Amino acid sequence: MTRPSLTVQEELSRDTGREKVFLWMIVLWICLLLYFNPRLLALTYAAPDALSKAAVVIFTLCLDSIWFYTLYHIFMIGISWRLRRKYYEPPLPSLKGFPAVAVLYPTRNDFCPEAFESCLLLEYKNKHVFILDDSTIPDYQARIDRAAKDHSRTVTVIRRKDKKGYKAGNLNFTLRQIESQYPYFVVSDADGILPKNFIGDLLAYFEADSRIAFVQTCQKWNSSQNGSFAQALGFMIEAHYRYYVRARNRYGFVMFYGHGAILKTSVWKESGGFPELATEDLAYSSRVRRLGYQGIYTERVVCLEDFPAGLRQFRLRSEKWIRGTSEFLKKEYGEFARSSQVPWFEKADVLINAGSHYQSAVMLVFLLMLGTLLPAYFNHFRYPGSFFLMPVAYGKSPVDYLFHIRYHIFWSLDFYVVMVASIFCPLVPAIVNMYRKPATLIRYVALSTCAFFSCLIVETLDVLVFLATGRAIFRNTQDAALERNGPLPKPMTAHFFPNHPAVFIIELSFAASFFGIGLLTKNLWFFAPAAGLALSPMICNLGWEQRWVRGMSYLPFVITIVIVVLVTLDVLMAARA
Repeated sequence: MTRPSLTVQEELSRDTGREKVFLWMIVLWICLLLYFNPRLLALTYAAPDALSKAAVVIFTLCLDSIWFYTLYHIFMIGISWRLRRKYYEPPLPSLKGFPAVAVLYPTRNDFCPEAFESCLLLEYKNKHVFILDDSTIPDYQARIDRAAKDHSRTVTVIRRKDKKGYKAGNLNFTLRQIESQYPYFVVSDADGILPKNFIGDLLAYFEADSRIAFVQTCQKWNSSQNGSFAQALGFMIEAHYRYYVRARNRYGFVMFYGHGAILKTSVWKESGGFPELATEDLAYSSRVRRLGYQGIYTERVVCLEDFPAGLRQFRLRSEKWIRGTSEFLKKEYGEFARSSQVPWFEKADVLINAGSHYQSAVMLVFLLMLGTLLPAYFNHFRYPGSFFLMPVAYGKSPVDYLFHIRYHIFWSLDFYVVMVASIFCPLVPAIVNMYRKPATLIRYVALSTCAFFSCLIVETLDVLVFLATGRAIFRNTQDAALERNGPLPKPMTAHFFPNHPAVFIIELSFAASFFGIGLLTKNLWFFAPAAGLALSPMICNLGWEQRWVRGMSYLPFVITIVIVVLVTLDVLMAARA
């Protein structure tokens, strides 16, 4: 017999047991550290100086971070899979009347008629659509005016003279004018597609519990979007909501994602409005939680959104997330962490998710330690040592080379299992959803591998730029096209650009260095990031539409698979010996 689902009130009040997920995750991580770290840190006893000792410690800390996020992936994906089989949407009370709802459509040089039309087609009679136009290009302003003119009774265009506060400033400017008229408001995205039942199916959540500040819906990739990059990697959007947000809704911190949500106006007013930061969504979510309110995530309604159209836009989105999250940690997280209204595990969840944006920097430091300082000081990291080495052939003839090649590495089985899990755990959602379409799965895994390696340097630079300037920036997808066609309007020209030619030169320099390190140390692992970084300028400037570019993009994945196969064979041979 299936257990009935909890009511909304029971879901929001059920604190008992929620912390166990994070407790178990932390305990297992500590067990991993106690098991592996003494072996790794034993190298410090043979280290001749402070620099070599520091290299060992940094290398170990990088592995510790990688393993922690491996456990996080395992827990979130596992919980989401369990909830998929046992969780049902909570029953909702009947909607009392039809309170006025403002549908906010913010845009800046990226007006999308299809997204705007989805706002108009919402099946709710007491709504009004507001286009919050921050566009700086006359052509986009003219398009918006024409669209609004056709629906003058149900659509209002609002523009402001200054553009301060990014998207948050745009939303606040309008809400301060209409707050007394609309007790609820919807935030759409410039490319977001809202289903017709969006308002009607979500308003009842607020009737169910007065503590609810917002209802965040599930998002999926809009499959009608053109472009091979989006078509290959668009599943990343759904994977995040289905396999991470679903678990966090039950056991962690529920975040407003800046779009595809309906919010209570009185809570917005009580919190002082949206914090005018680059990541206004995360900052707002933390502020309303400090006030004792909560957000709730639902899959009762599913919205569509576009994926970044190319690697250039993908890198711009990463810049916003990394520098915006850093700004949040600097300006907002301290008060959130000190709040007595927020359970400790929600505070930990926010910090863990913020830290996930820095894993490219962790991986880069890990590679630098592995390829430079450690081989310089320790025989264990040199050929034919015990870590990450090239295949070695036994025998002199071509036949011996082909049939007796093995990976000359002495990984223990336990270390092998943890490292392989670290590589493949993030890919489990794709494997689960695409195993019946092997070609689609291979394309997704291959191109996501290339995208990861190609962003190692630029995402690390994003961290360093924020540390140097203390500033975050909000650039929408259209800014990528402006950047490519010419300089952006001030003050944006004063900021670091992820796709600047100087960044490409740095990436090519690192690619050459990693390739050289791989040859000198007989370390095959360095060839995968070297290939990804070398391909980065080519993909950004030529695009994924070129077949030969897409073909080249499989190279980091192929190298990684070859390495994993060779390591597996060696570990199996060692186990049989």
